[in-house]
Amino acid sequence: MAGVAILSGAGWAARDAIAGRLADEGFDLAVLGPSPDACAAAVDRARRSGRRAISLAVRASEADSVQQAVDYVDEHLGPPAVLLNVVDALLSGPLCEVADWDGYVGGPLRETFLISRAVLDPMIREGYGRIVTVANVLGAAGRRENATVRAGLEGFTRTLALEADAFGVTANLVVAGLGVRAPAAAEILPPAPGSPAPGGRATADAELAATVAFLAGDAATIVSGQVIHVAVADGTA
Repeated sequence: MAGVAILSGAGWAARDAIAGRLADEGFDLAVLGPSPDACAAAVDRARRSGRRAISLAVRASEADSVQQAVDYVDEHLGPPAVLLNVVDALLSGPLCEVADWDGYVGGPLRETFLISRAVLDPMIREGYGRIVTVANVLGAAGRRENATVRAGLEGFTRTLALEADAFGVTANLVVAGLGVRAPAAAEILPPAPGSPAPGGRATADAELAATVAFLAGDAATIVSGQVIHVAVADGTA
């Protein structure tokens, strides 16, 4: 079941690949960002696939701004069937002041809560919805993951999945970055001849997009409340 997908969050290059994959799967897109320019690449990629795509400037930490954007999408593009929310869970310095906590921890979690809450009404009305949060925890030089944000996103996703299940809405979290995979069978069983060394395989943006596309599709009806780890190629993805 294709329909309308809302893409929100950090202006991360992999988001454009995900936008293209969702467009190829038949979704029309509404891309939310701090400015139309920040959304241009994702919108252009979707339109090249022949889908409708719009960009909306949103103040992600303000409830009224977020709700107005979702209402506009619902009225002018159609009810959102999918929400993809990208969260930058990186931190460049220690948390030592209240302002640091509010910005590095409270900010991403508040924005995730606001956009998820805003899409729930139309999804419940339609009896169908997919909420996919992507936590970008790439190990860029000089930066480290904010584990508090990641843990908060995991807890929020599982709670949302439990509460939304009765309405046909699923919620899942994709953790994308370097060295963030859960232990795999390849790390326990002997590797097959010619296979890469454990921990050495890096997936491309296209594979991350394929993971999101699966979670956004009909095949993932019973997949909810899950945390899926995807290793990407490098810190510039």
